[in-house]
Amino acid sequence: FKPYADYNENISEQVLSRISATDTIVKKVYDVRFDAEMFNRTLSKLRPDRILGLGQHPRARKLRIERKAKNLQNDTNQTVMPISATGPASINATLALPKTAFTTVTYNAGTYVCNYSMYLTGQYCRQSGARFGFIHIPRNQDLARLTDYLDLVLDRIAEVNE
Repeated sequence: FKPYADYNENISEQVLSRISATDTIVKKVYDVRFDAEMFNRTLSKLRPDRILGLGQHPRARKLRIERKAKNLQNDTNQTVMPISATGPASINATLALPKTAFTTVTYNAGTYVCNYSMYLTGQYCRQSGARFGFIHIPRNQDLARLTDYLDLVLDRIAEVNE
């Protein structure tokens, strides 16, 4: 994601700049906004079979391997409402991401745009059979260590279904 609110940088965008796109790795950086078409357009165009979402978590201390996206979002008035009127209450991530001393597993991706994107990705995956995971990154995470971890994650994801 791009910078948002009072943040001049977004660590998820910073780390993506350190990872090379390849024939099998496509990188996409989104504006931080509730826009289903923005996410769904990319998924429809690329038709990925494995998806790793990244987002900044300003208060996290470890990398958060998010396991569940809730069908909830906070609008600009801080009103909590469903993402999908007909969708399930939650969708679980389907990729097993490696755990390290620098990670923690959580089941609450919040109600902001990261959860929103994760939920929409989960809906796509339920229909397409693709697999997905999501990682919330602490705002001040060491970029070298983060890049090493994401290289490990991408290697593991590449092994899925090979």
